[in-house]
Amino acid sequence: MTLKAYDADRLDQLALRMLDLCGRVRDMARHSRDEGITGLHLHDRKTLEHLDAIEQWLFKAEAEVHAAALRQRGQQAAQKKRRARAR
Repeated sequence: MTLKAYDADRLDQLALRMLDLCGRVRDMARHSRDEGITGLHLHDRKTLEHLDAIEQWLFKAEAEVHAAALRQRGQQAAQKKRRARAR
């Protein structure tokens, strides 16, 4: 596993990539519906496994974002108190 630094822009890029993929799946659904295609057989085991892994990653990443926000707020509050004492 590779640990990489993310900022809001990089998270947005990741979200847009996922949305692009979702859009393509929706296009396939629309096209299938429009053409009356039923019973289309697709291999989806790996796809579903990857989606589960992405969902698990999101749970952990959300927790990291919340923890980082709390740490930052705590640091900012501590700096404020130090500045107030220094006056």
